[in-house]
Amino acid sequence: MKNNYATDTYAYGPWKFSAAIEKFCRKKPKQVLLERKCDGKDVKIFNSTLLGPFQWPQHNNYFTDVTEENYKKQSQNAVAFHLFNKLSADKKLSVHSKSLYVRAARDFCPISLALCNETF
Repeated sequence: MKNNYATDTYAYGPWKFSAAIEKFCRKKPKQVLLERKCDGKDVKIFNSTLLGPFQWPQHNNYFTDVTEENYKKQSQNAVAFHLFNKLSADKKLSVHSKSLYVRAARDFCPISLALCNETF
């Protein structure tokens, strides 16, 4: 992963969502959102808070140290962390960091973290 992940590649989230809807549902995104159906199956759109506690203006909060208590509080409802690639591509953290980003990697991506030398 550390040799192949292209940090300079950036895809705008809403554009990716629209492209996926058009490809798999063969409908315009607005129609799918209104009908909540794709090929006869229900479509559920989740709240953006499931992609992490921070919106893009606060993206640096992923990379600052947090206490264990704050880490648990900030990440309790997330199923993923959107790190805003273009804004965070230059971030390099110690694998021993206490940032939300590294703490989450330790909990959910231990193999990826182990592949890193000193920075993640």
